[in-house]
Formats: sequence, C-alpha cells, structure tokens
Amino acid sequence: MTATRALPSYAIYARGRQAVVTSIVPNFGPEDGGTPIELRGYNLDRAERVYIAAPSAVEATDFEVVSPELVTCTTPPGVGLGTVYVFAPTAIVVGQFFYEPAGVGPPRLDSITPDHGPRTGGTPVTIRGYRIGGASAVNFGFATATAVATVDDDTVTCVTPQAIGVITIPHTVFVHFDDERPTLQNLLFTYEPV
Repeated sequence: MTATRALPSYAIYARGRQAVVTSIVPNFGPEDGGTPIELRGYNLDRAERVYIAAPSAVEATDFEVVSPELVTCTTPPGVGLGTVYVFAPTAIVVGQFFYEPAGVGPPRLDSITPDHGPRTGGTPVTIRGYRIGGASAVNFGFATATAVATVDDDTVTCVTPQAIGVITIPHTVFVHFDDERPTLQNLLFTYEPV
C-alpha cells in the first residue's frame, strides 16, 4: 500500500475547462528524484507538463496524460518541500511533494503493545515504528485516542478511546502528523467484550 497524505483539491484552468487535482501519490520520495507519481483528479486531459519547485522549478520526466482523470510523471531532483505545478497551458499550483534527505526512509509503523483491550477504552498503548515522533493524533477506527505523547522519534504512546459500536473486530490504528509525513495505518487493535 502506498502511503500518502491527504491534499486539498486544487483547481487548474485547462483551456476553457476547469480541471482539478485531488491527489498526488506518493507525495514524498528521495532527493535524487526518480519517483514515479500519479496526479489524480478530473479534466486533466489538457495538461501539458509538470514541474516541481524544490527550490528551483524543474520539469518532471516521463510525463503522460493517461486519461482525463490521471497524469503520471517522474520527479526531478529536489530538496525539502516542493511545490508541484501543472501547465495547462499556464502554470498552476496543484500540491506539494516532500523530498526526503538521503539515508532517511519514509515513516512506518512496526508494532502496537498491547494490541487488544476492553471496549470501554482506557488502555495505555505504545506504538513503535520509524520517524513517528511528533504524531499529532492517533485514531482507533473512527475514535480518537487521548494522551498522545512522543517518547522519542520512533515511539509514541496514547490511551485507547472507547470503541464505537458493538463489534469486537480488529480496528485499524491511524497515526496522523501535522507536517509532510503521510498518515500511517497498518496496525490493528482488537476491542474485547466487557
């Protein structure tokens, strides 16, 4: 599963028709470029090229309009948080792409301990991974955890919320960030009957 961070919809004007980019997937990759990305939305069939400014604007390679809903390209080299422009035919900002420093991989989730607890909530849990420090929120399904705290760059703690509904199936754990890191969601927590 490719991680991505939710992006707002950005409108672009495409020769008399309004086009919208709703997502850039993935929206992060290495500084040396070479990351294949997809720009999804609608009315994208008039797009002519893509540039990423990080910090200087450089044209993406392998540009292709696959359909009115999909444009693909490959990122050029860059540094830090770059601005993505689509030319259709004039340049319009459509989103952002984060260039990760060399030797730094994407954030990930490795484990949650314990991975089960009562439906009433209140279970202190420890989430371990890579580059997850500073998480802004943790959700267990649709319910938001309390007392989210960073132990170190690879460890976050929180307290489980009360389960929503009566089902005791495993719930997906979502870890959110307020920066360029994508929301992570590959751990499960099971609520047990009281």
